[in-house]
Amino acid sequence: MPHEPLITNLTLFYQTLAALQHISPSDILLPPNQISLTAANDAGLCPEAIDLLNRLPHLCSDISTLPILPDGTQAVFYTSEDECLEWSRTPTYQDAPEIASSAFVLTNPNIYGTSLIYDTVTSKLLPWEAWGKHVDFEIAEMENPFEDCDGDAKPAGEILKSWIGNFITLAWVPFGDQIVVEPDEDEVRDAMRDADVMVQYQAQFIQWSFRDVYMAAGWDATAEDLETASKDFDIVEFARMQAEWLDETEEVLNVAYEQQWPWQKIRMELGGELAENQRARLLDAVIGDGYQQRRIEL
Repeated sequence: MPHEPLITNLTLFYQTLAALQHISPSDILLPPNQISLTAANDAGLCPEAIDLLNRLPHLCSDISTLPILPDGTQAVFYTSEDECLEWSRTPTYQDAPEIASSAFVLTNPNIYGTSLIYDTVTSKLLPWEAWGKHVDFEIAEMENPFEDCDGDAKPAGEILKSWIGNFITLAWVPFGDQIVVEPDEDEVRDAMRDADVMVQYQAQFIQWSFRDVYMAAGWDATAEDLETASKDFDIVEFARMQAEWLDETEEVLNVAYEQQWPWQKIRMELGGELAENQRARLLDAVIGDGYQQRRIEL
């Protein structure tokens, strides 16, 4: 079947989020689904696009504000109750651009983020970094962004497998209502010049170190597939360790602020991977005379 790679890998992507406890398995609406035919026709979706949407897994609208990518990207929700699906062909939730009837969006940005567009003609996905629904920014009409994407459109499996791999290896770490990545080294070096930015990266390093809790609960971050990675993962133990980690980390950060610990001492006190993280160590350098450690908020 021409669209099977999208169906299979999108399902696995959502199942990976559920395995990591970022969403609940019950949040995944497995096919067959039924979107509103009237709304789909009114939106101008072609018959093949409508048929495919009914064969795709979807997420329930209860988690509509939950990011599923590190840049804040959120899923869109095709349900039988939708009376309007015009946004299915407008990647930025604005009047323009409206994409071809053979294509539809699977995600949309929240201020910043990725509009993931699937084209039923080419069977390719385009992760289009677009302005989001909250930004008043006029974008030129672009009926087919696949024509000007400079090779960014790729087979569905290639893009989704890459994202799944980032979650399996915990390069992307679910933390609360965020997906956290390790800060880039160049960004860290720039942050050292600004105390307010520096504290944001300190918080991000701590959040990213939460991956230690996943691994302590049995997640295998060296695995190449979801089944192997999650085989020994104990969700009950994970929940217990998560609560314990949050309490202990907040306690350390409170004392660190009150006693003005340097970042190096904070890292060592929190321990784990954070203690030896080479990029995090870059922030050990004091900005200058009179610098005060800001309160680190997670």
